[in-house]
Amino acid sequence: MIKIRSIKETDYLLYRDIRLEMVNLYPQYFDVDRAKLNSLTDEDWKLSVIDTIQNSNNRKYLAYDKDRCIGMIGCDIADDNTMTIGSFYIAPEYRGKGLGKRLMKKCLEFSDAQNCTARKLWVSSANKSASEWYKRLGFQSTKPPTINRFEHLKIFDQHELFEECLIKD
Repeated sequence: MIKIRSIKETDYLLYRDIRLEMVNLYPQYFDVDRAKLNSLTDEDWKLSVIDTIQNSNNRKYLAYDKDRCIGMIGCDIADDNTMTIGSFYIAPEYRGKGLGKRLMKKCLEFSDAQNCTARKLWVSSANKSASEWYKRLGFQSTKPPTINRFEHLKIFDQHELFEECLIKD
């Protein structure tokens, strides 16, 4: 049975494994310096998880099948009360089974609890299946895929901004 929960301090090795899997399998889709990420020590990973846990505006949710982490999603609330969703990944053999919706629901529930006014995410313009999936969930493309917001990482892919407005009365 697949379970989803907030990341815990003891999850740092599982978190390391899923992050490395996602950026090494799909480097064109994630905004990270792979060499730096691959060089992190176990202590670095542990400190990263502790930092996430201690930041009340940040959440990471992990999906598990037995002892294996098979998916993750992260969400951060900015000072302007908008949530950015990122680091969204599901192991290929678990896709198409509703796990993505379950993970996304965790971030959306967190957003609602924090009274966020908008939710947004960036997706690689090359990742057509993800773009279509986000549209089916109600996100709309708000910036054309001409933005290279990761120029400092020397990623030459273009990323498209998707937003879902949540202005509350």
